[in-house]
Formats: sequence, C-alpha cells, structure tokens
Amino acid sequence: MILTRSSASKVKELAAEKVVAVSKVNRMIGEVRLQFITDIPGQSIIYANKEQEARDYLAADPDGTATNVDLALFPFITKEVGITGPTAYQVAQVFMNLAAVWRQVGSQLEQLRVHYNTVISTAVTQGEISAAIDDLTLTLGDYLGN
Repeated sequence: MILTRSSASKVKELAAEKVVAVSKVNRMIGEVRLQFITDIPGQSIIYANKEQEARDYLAADPDGTATNVDLALFPFITKEVGITGPTAYQVAQVFMNLAAVWRQVGSQLEQLRVHYNTVISTAVTQGEISAAIDDLTLTLGDYLGN
C-alpha cells in the first residue's frame, strides 16, 4: 500500500513551517537589535524622552555656550552630566548621536525583518523558506557570531 498525503495536509504543514520561520526571523533580528539597545520595560520611552530632551536642549543651546538654559527642563540630560558627558551640551550631543545611529541600524534591521517575513509568507515550498532563513543568517552573520 502506498500512502499519499492530501494537498490540504501539505498546505497545513507549509503554513506551520512558515509560522516557525517567521518566529525565527523575528528572533534573529531581535538578537541583533539587543546589541544596540537595552530591552527592559520602559526603556523605549526613556530613549524617546532623551532624544526629545536633546533636541529641545540643542535648540536652546545650539553651540554649547548658552548660560541661561534652565536645566530643570532637561532631567535626563542633567542626571547624566558627569557620566555620559562633562556638560549638558555634550550629553545632549551624545543622546542625538545615539538616536541617529539607532535610526540607521533600526531601519536597516526592520527592512530585513519585513523583507524576509514577506519572502517566507509568500513561499510555496519548504526549500524557499529554508533559503530565506539561510540568506538572513548569512546577512546577519557578523552580528550573530557566525
């Protein structure tokens, strides 16, 4: 007796493989993101607040020479003077630079995540799914220690 699988069974198996692969893509991208950000509750809000404070501070003191800036308006900057940088101006510059770096890295990683999840969701064979995971692994190799 020869057993054959129904097309519905094959479609169901491929759908399950897609779910696993999308999860793997998201996990891989997440591992790389953690090399650039701190993933603890509330941290994304703090990053956004720091960037906004830095933007506002630099609008008030664009060249680091202002003497009339009310530092009470910039609690994140004030609390990091002497740690992140020696002056409020320098702390604000660091916050802005880190935000710019994250914008570049984050957008590149998000593009990869969306691209490979789309490739996987439109795959018609397990081989296409495997090829997508292999390609992403190669692309992220340096970040993942491969």
